[in-house]
Amino acid sequence: MRPSSPTSAQLQQRVPNSPANSAEFLARKVSESFDGVVSAEPTNAKTLRLEVRPDSLGVWDWWLDRFHVPVGTATYRGSCATAKGSFGRVTVLLTGLGVGELVAAEFRNNGGAS
Repeated sequence: MRPSSPTSAQLQQRVPNSPANSAEFLARKVSESFDGVVSAEPTNAKTLRLEVRPDSLGVWDWWLDRFHVPVGTATYRGSCATAKGSFGRVTVLLTGLGVGELVAAEFRNNGGAS
């Protein structure tokens, strides 16, 4: 059974951070290893388009951290969030499906909505 909330150590063990890693290798390992991965499509040897559906904002933050997305650079539009990061020499174009709903729920739960 695959974990639904991956830890940094789990991904590091399954996808070694090596400059030799290609987008295709990274796509295969991430898809095989973790729940919540909707698609992982290499666009070329050094670029991966990765769509995930995190089940919490904590998991979304994990994906952002894992792929070294600079703080404050993710874009939130509607129900999706997008970000650009990297893993080794691979550029990762990350999309978080449903993240907008998670943000809205967090806002409501913390008394932000009436």
